[in-house]
Amino acid sequence: ADTKQSFFENKLVFDLTLVPHAGDDSWVEQTVIAAKKCLMGDSAGGGPAPDPDCDFCRYREAVKEAEQ
Repeated sequence: ADTKQSFFENKLVFDLTLVPHAGDDSWVEQTVIAAKKCLMGDSAGGGPAPDPDCDFCRYREAVKEAEQ
C-alpha cells in the first residue's frame, strides 16, 4: 500500500502496474473441454460406486440426472 498517504480512512491505496506477458494459451480450450468431459463422465476420478446410504452420493446422482 502507498505509505505516503496523509490519511487512512479505512482504505489502502495501491499503485497499479501492468506487466506485458507473451504466452501461448492455445492449450486452454482443449484442456477445459477434456476436464469437463472427465468430470461429467460416469467414472470421474475412478472412485467407487455410489453408496445408496450416503446422502452426498444420492445428491450427486440426482444432480447428474438433472444435468442430462
